[in-house]
Amino acid sequence: RYDSPWFRHESPDRLRLVHDLPDIQALPGDELTFTPEGPMIELDGKRILATGKGLALRDALFALELDASGGVVAIRHFLGEGLAGAFERWAGGRTVIGISSDSAFNRRASDDGTAALAFFAGPFGKPRFIVAPLQSPTTVALPGRT
Repeated sequence: RYDSPWFRHESPDRLRLVHDLPDIQALPGDELTFTPEGPMIELDGKRILATGKGLALRDALFALELDASGGVVAIRHFLGEGLAGAFERWAGGRTVIGISSDSAFNRRASDDGTAALAFFAGPFGKPRFIVAPLQSPTTVALPGRT
Protein backbone atom coordinates (compact mmCIF):
# COMPACT_ATOMS: atom_id res chain seq x y z
CA ARG A 1 0.00 0.00 0.00
CA TYR A 2 1.19 3.48 -0.77
CA ASP A 3 -1.24 5.25 1.57
CA SER A 4 -0.17 3.61 4.82
CA PRO A 5 0.68 6.19 7.51
CA TRP A 6 3.74 4.06 8.26
CA PHE A 7 5.27 5.04 4.92
CA ARG A 8 4.18 8.66 4.42
CA HIS A 9 6.77 11.37 4.82
CA GLU A 10 7.02 15.04 3.94
CA SER A 11 10.16 14.42 1.90
CA PRO A 12 9.55 11.84 -0.89
CA ASP A 13 13.28 11.17 -1.29
CA ARG A 14 13.32 9.78 2.27
CA LEU A 15 10.34 7.52 1.61
CA ARG A 16 10.88 3.77 1.44
CA LEU A 17 7.81 2.22 -0.18
CA VAL A 18 6.47 -1.21 0.69
CA HIS A 19 7.29 -2.68 -2.72
CA ASP A 20 10.99 -1.85 -2.17
CA LEU A 21 11.27 -3.85 1.03
CA PRO A 22 11.47 -7.44 -0.33
CA ASP A 23 14.85 -6.57 -1.87
CA ILE A 24 16.31 -6.29 1.63
CA GLN A 25 18.49 -9.16 2.81
CA ALA A 26 19.52 -9.44 6.45
CA LEU A 27 22.16 -12.08 7.09
CA PRO A 28 23.32 -13.29 10.52
CA GLY A 29 25.80 -10.78 11.92
CA ASP A 30 24.68 -7.95 9.62
CA GLU A 31 24.53 -4.59 11.33
CA LEU A 32 21.20 -2.85 11.89
CA THR A 33 21.05 0.85 12.71
CA PHE A 34 18.08 2.18 14.67
CA THR A 35 17.54 5.94 14.87
CA PRO A 36 14.96 7.56 17.18
CA GLU A 37 14.54 10.60 14.92
CA GLY A 38 11.99 9.26 12.50
CA PRO A 39 12.36 6.55 13.83
CA MET A 40 14.33 4.72 11.19
CA ILE A 41 15.79 1.28 10.69
CA GLU A 42 18.76 0.99 8.34
CA LEU A 43 19.31 -2.50 6.99
CA ASP A 44 21.14 -3.76 3.90
CA GLY A 45 21.90 -0.17 2.89
CA LYS A 46 18.22 0.82 2.92
CA ARG A 47 16.57 3.25 5.31
CA ILE A 48 13.09 2.26 6.43
CA LEU A 49 10.83 4.79 8.13
CA ALA A 50 8.66 3.23 10.79
CA THR A 51 6.39 6.23 10.29
CA GLY A 52 6.65 9.74 8.92
CA LYS A 53 5.54 11.09 12.28
CA GLY A 54 8.17 9.30 14.35
CA LEU A 55 5.78 6.88 16.05
CA ALA A 56 4.00 9.94 17.43
CA LEU A 57 1.12 7.71 18.49
CA ARG A 58 1.58 6.21 21.90
CA ASP A 59 1.29 2.47 22.09
CA ALA A 60 2.52 1.56 18.61
CA LEU A 61 4.82 -1.19 17.39
CA PHE A 62 6.31 -1.62 13.90
CA ALA A 63 7.90 -4.92 12.84
CA LEU A 64 9.53 -6.54 9.82
CA GLU A 65 9.52 -10.34 9.63
CA LEU A 66 12.52 -12.03 8.01
CA ASP A 67 12.52 -15.43 6.32
CA ALA A 68 15.29 -18.04 6.66
CA SER A 69 17.33 -16.40 3.88
CA GLY A 70 17.04 -12.95 5.50
CA GLY A 71 14.43 -11.50 3.13
CA VAL A 72 11.54 -9.37 4.37
CA VAL A 73 8.33 -11.41 4.15
CA ALA A 74 5.92 -9.36 6.27
CA ILE A 75 5.51 -5.82 7.49
CA ARG A 76 3.24 -5.44 10.50
CA HIS A 77 2.22 -2.69 12.85
CA PHE A 78 0.22 -2.96 16.03
CA LEU A 79 -1.64 -0.07 17.63
CA GLY A 80 -3.53 0.59 20.83
CA GLU A 81 -4.22 -1.16 24.06
CA GLY A 82 -3.19 -4.80 24.28
CA LEU A 83 -0.78 -4.59 21.34
CA ALA A 84 2.07 -6.24 23.27
CA GLY A 85 0.01 -9.43 23.60
CA ALA A 86 -1.11 -9.29 19.97
CA PHE A 87 2.49 -8.81 18.83
CA GLU A 88 3.75 -11.65 21.01
CA ARG A 89 1.09 -14.04 19.65
CA TRP A 90 1.99 -13.07 16.06
CA ALA A 91 5.78 -13.00 16.54
CA GLY A 92 6.20 -16.36 18.29
CA GLY A 93 8.91 -18.30 16.44
CA ARG A 94 9.54 -15.56 13.86
CA THR A 95 12.73 -13.58 13.27
CA VAL A 96 11.74 -9.92 13.51
CA ILE A 97 13.21 -6.44 13.71
CA GLY A 98 11.38 -3.30 14.68
CA ILE A 99 10.63 -0.34 16.89
CA SER A 100 8.12 0.06 19.72
CA SER A 101 6.59 3.02 21.57
CA ASP A 102 4.38 0.72 23.67
CA SER A 103 5.10 1.02 27.39
CA ALA A 104 4.02 -2.57 28.16
CA PHE A 105 6.38 -3.98 25.52
CA ASN A 106 9.18 -1.55 26.39
CA ARG A 107 9.29 -2.51 30.07
CA ARG A 108 11.58 -5.36 29.11
CA ALA A 109 13.85 -2.89 27.27
CA SER A 110 15.10 -0.95 30.29
CA ASP A 111 15.93 -1.78 33.88
CA ASP A 112 13.59 0.89 35.24
CA GLY A 113 10.85 0.21 32.67
CA THR A 114 10.67 3.79 31.40
CA ALA A 115 11.90 3.47 27.81
CA ALA A 116 9.66 5.69 25.66
CA LEU A 117 11.04 4.09 22.50
CA ALA A 118 12.70 0.68 22.13
CA PHE A 119 14.17 -1.41 19.31
CA PHE A 120 14.15 -5.18 18.97
CA ALA A 121 15.80 -7.74 16.70
CA GLY A 122 16.17 -11.48 16.42
CA PRO A 123 14.14 -14.66 16.89
CA PHE A 124 11.23 -13.71 19.15
CA GLY A 125 10.99 -15.72 22.36
CA LYS A 126 14.54 -17.08 22.05
CA PRO A 127 17.59 -16.09 24.15
CA ARG A 128 19.12 -14.29 21.14
CA PHE A 129 16.17 -11.85 20.93
CA ILE A 130 17.46 -8.31 21.63
CA VAL A 131 15.31 -5.55 23.15
CA ALA A 132 16.86 -2.26 24.29
CA PRO A 133 15.95 1.40 24.82
CA LEU A 134 16.34 3.67 21.79
CA GLN A 135 17.42 7.11 22.94
CA SER A 136 20.16 7.80 20.40
CA PRO A 137 21.32 6.12 17.17
CA THR A 138 22.16 2.49 17.95
CA THR A 139 23.90 -0.11 15.80
CA VAL A 140 23.55 -3.79 16.64
CA ALA A 141 24.45 -7.03 14.91
CA LEU A 142 21.56 -9.25 13.86
CA PRO A 143 21.75 -12.45 15.93
CA GLY A 144 22.73 -15.65 14.14
CA ARG A 145 20.12 -18.17 13.05
CA THR A 146 19.98 -21.81 14.03
